Amino acid sequence: MSMTARPYPSSARPRRSVVAAILLLGIVLAACGGGGGGGGGGDGNTSGYILRVAITNDVRSGPVDASLDTDLETGEVTSIESCSAAVLELPIPLDDWRLMVNGQTAIDSTQMDPNLIDRNLISQVTANDDGTVTQKSLAIGGGIGAPAQAGICL
Repeated sequence: MSMTARPYPSSARPRRSVVAAILLLGIVLAACGGGGGGGGGGDGNTSGYILRVAITNDVRSGPVDASLDTDLETGEVTSIESCSAAVLELPIPLDDWRLMVNGQTAIDSTQMDPNLIDRNLISQVTANDDGTVTQKSLAIGGGIGAPAQAGICL
């Protein structure tokens, strides 16, 4: 009686492919941080999310200062020259926070729509020549461009 070698059953090949695909997917997810919504990975004091804010200084008399503050500390202050604009990328703290522009609250995290919490945010804020600060938008997003210089201090 002679024995002939049998090929692998065709059902074994797909199982190996499925296992390989699952392992590859696990490696990719581990390398990317798991797909937690685009944030996370903060340094212990920050949430890992970013507030990108385009600030326009329509004040003719000088620069305005902007910072992202908590109840415990004042954030790093950035000065924006008179009649100019800048886009700031500010790490969002774990604690409640406020975007301060020229000593006034432009955005307060405790007053935001709950759907905006724990997200990357974009906003537009204007420091007006009359001393007021106007927030024009606040939305979930990752990119925002600097305002055009042509419309500043007209």
